[in-house]
Amino acid sequence: KEYIQKKNYNSSVFYKDLPQKKWSCVLLVNVLEYVKNTDVVFDNLSSHLTLDGSVVVVIANPWHPFIKFNSIRVLISKRSVSDINRSEPAFKIGSKEATDLFMKNSFKLVEKKYGLDYLNTYLKFKR
Repeated sequence: KEYIQKKNYNSSVFYKDLPQKKWSCVLLVNVLEYVKNTDVVFDNLSSHLTLDGSVVVVIANPWHPFIKFNSIRVLISKRSVSDINRSEPAFKIGSKEATDLFMKNSFKLVEKKYGLDYLNTYLKFKR
């Protein structure tokens, strides 16, 4: 939060304000880790994703040293420990948990890639 305020970024997203249209691709970049009620995500996907659409999910690997150890994150990001702790995700989610969640909601995994030395996992799902 301190970092976001210092950079004058707006971190607010209001899903109720989404335009009433459909997209062929929806990006969920570092979103699932912060969602307390995933039903809201899937309700919005069903309303805003075309029938043949894709969902690209990017999640941080919770076991990567940069994520797991706050001291490394403080050193590299120049953020305070308290800011990092306050901005921690609601829950840790790995690629298996994300895949299971999407499969439970009638999606299939069509592509999986890793980036930034396995810091991030990129998952692509289709209905």
